[in-house]
This record gives sequence, structure tokens and C-alpha cells, in this order.
Amino acid sequence: MKKLFLLLSLLISSNLFSMEKEVSSSFESTWSKVLLLMSAEDAKTSFIDKSSGLLQASINVPRDLFDLYYSGCQYPKRIERNYAGGFISFTSDISVVVQEVSNDRSKIIINSKGVIESYRNRKFIIFNTSKIIDYNNCDSTGEYEKKLLESLSKF
Repeated sequence: MKKLFLLLSLLISSNLFSMEKEVSSSFESTWSKVLLLMSAEDAKTSFIDKSSGLLQASINVPRDLFDLYYSGCQYPKRIERNYAGGFISFTSDISVVVQEVSNDRSKIIINSKGVIESYRNRKFIIFNTSKIIDYNNCDSTGEYEKKLLESLSKF
């Protein structure tokens, strides 16, 4: 149990921002709603453990909303100046923890970080020799977590 608590604490504290909400439904019902939400958001689940209430996933975020949800992003300078390269994806890496408070109450904790995946071409004289993939992590503003918690009430 100590290992689980340590793992959950580490996941939550690994981001500067996390949101939590206590809801009037059982752990089972809340867990089902979280799974439905992740499915509706077309999330790619990387880790799921019902016994600990932990789910980790990645969700594509439209570029025009990315700056609303994430701050402190360092966009690759070469791409901004239209050098050879481009953006591959804008995603949100999400951790969700569902905890049982009582038989009819549970708590949801959500945090996320933004990830910009981009590429640039390595050149030798004028020939492209290889493609370099860059990942830039961005801090959450809390808006995406708020959106997800609000969306949970629809299920």
C-alpha cells in the first residue's frame, strides 16, 4: 500500500497543476465514467489499473487550443522560421486517479502535461540525410483538467 501511495503521489506531483473533485457516486460508477470519458476523447491508454484507480493516457489536442491548455511551451525556432521541418502532433499526457472516499462517494484527481512532437531535417550540404524528432513538454494551465472534470458530469 505504501508503494501505491508513493506512486500516486509521484504521478500527481510530477506536474505543477492537478485538479480534484469529490463526486457523489461509488468508486465503480466513477471508474466506469472515467473509462467512458477516455473513450469519448479517443484517448490512447498507456496504463490502467482498476485496483489502484490509476489510468494514464494520451489525447490529441487541436493546435489552436494547445496554448489555452498549456503554457511554457518552447516551440522549435527552426520550425517557426519555416526551416525544413514541421509539427507532428500536439498531445496531452493525462494521469487520472480515482479514490474511494466512502461507499457512495469518490474522488477524481486529474493532471496533465502537454507534449509537442516536431521534426527537422538534418542536412549535408543541400541533401536531407535524416529526420530528427524533438519532444517539448509544456506545463498545464489547468483548463484541460477542468474541461475533463466538467465532461465527466455528462456520463
